[in-house]
Amino acid sequence: MYAFVRRLQGIARLVLHGELGAAVRRIRAALWSDGTSIRLERDLSRPFVAPAATIPINIRPLRDTDLPALLGLRADGVSSEERVDRERRARLVGARLPTAYVAVAGDGAPCYVQWLIGAEHNQRIHQVWNGEFPMLAVGEALLEGAFTPEAFRGRRIMPAAMARIAEKASERGARRVVTFVTDDNIASLKGCARAGFMPVSARRISRRLFRTVVTPIPVPDGTWQHFTDASTSPPLPTLDVPVLAEER
Repeated sequence: MYAFVRRLQGIARLVLHGELGAAVRRIRAALWSDGTSIRLERDLSRPFVAPAATIPINIRPLRDTDLPALLGLRADGVSSEERVDRERRARLVGARLPTAYVAVAGDGAPCYVQWLIGAEHNQRIHQVWNGEFPMLAVGEALLEGAFTPEAFRGRRIMPAAMARIAEKASERGARRVVTFVTDDNIASLKGCARAGFMPVSARRISRRLFRTVVTPIPVPDGTWQHFTDASTSPPLPTLDVPVLAEER
C-alpha cells in the first residue's frame, strides 16, 4: 500500500508540473509492463582503484540544502525528461531511506546522488520498491537511485562517485554491494563496470495492476565475458525469458 500511495503522489506531482505524458506513461507501466533487470555486484574485499571524474568531486551525505538544485522540479533549464528523473529521486528522499550520498563539484554544487542501504533495512526496501528487489543477505548493501543532472553529464561522475559511495558500505560491515540496472541502459551498465561492478544474474520484472512479479532468467555461460572492458563492450545479448513464476 505504501508504494502504491507514493506512486500516485508522484504521478500527481508530474501532472501539476505539466508532465501529463510522463504521468500517463507511468500509469501504463504500473498497470502492465515487462522489463529485464541485471544484478551487478562488487566484492569490497578485492582491491579496486576508483576512477576519476573529469572534474574534482567530494562525497558526503545528502543535505536538505542540496535538494532545490539537485532535485527541484521548478529549477531553471530542467528538461521534461530530467524533471521525470528528478521526481523519482525526490520520491526516495520523501521515503526517508538511509543513506543518500551526493558528489559535490569543486564549487560546492551537488552533481550526483545515490542511496546506499544496508540489509538491516530490508523491510523498508521491500516497502518502497514494492518487492522489486530481493532481500539482502547479511553483509550486503544495496546501491540505488543513481542520478546525475544533465548539466554534469559526460564528465564520468557516475563511476567515480558510485565507486566511492560503494566503499562506504565497508564502514557498516558490508562485504558486498549490489545494484540493479535495466538491460537496455547500456550507459549505466558501462558506468557500473567502471565503478568495479560485475553482472551476475538477470531477472524479468513484470508489473500487473500495480503489483510486481519477479522471475529469474537463466543466463548462458559466457554471457558476461566481455563486460569487464567497459569502454568497448557491446550491448548485452538478449536473454530468453521463461514463463512467469509465482507472484510474490
